[in-house]
Amino acid sequence: MSRRGDETWGPYPLVLAGAVIGVGVAGFGYPMPGAILIAVSLLLAAALRLLRGDRAAGRLAVRGRGYDAATTAVLGGMIVVTVLFLMFYRR
Repeated sequence: MSRRGDETWGPYPLVLAGAVIGVGVAGFGYPMPGAILIAVSLLLAAALRLLRGDRAAGRLAVRGRGYDAATTAVLGGMIVVTVLFLMFYRR
């Protein structure tokens, strides 16, 4: 039996689950931890895309490996910076 389906999806379900959990946490009234979970999910996606190679990336592969990893890491980093600004602003 072929494992073609596993190769196609790669780590995408793990990253998607982390983002969905983060949105759920934020929806239940905890926006800071929810945003951190979303950011960690994006940073995990960037690390997996950079480390696993082209074929193992599955649906995380949109363009080149470096471009995908950099774009995803920048988005995750921007969320972390935004959360940190909001944490210090609330004091």
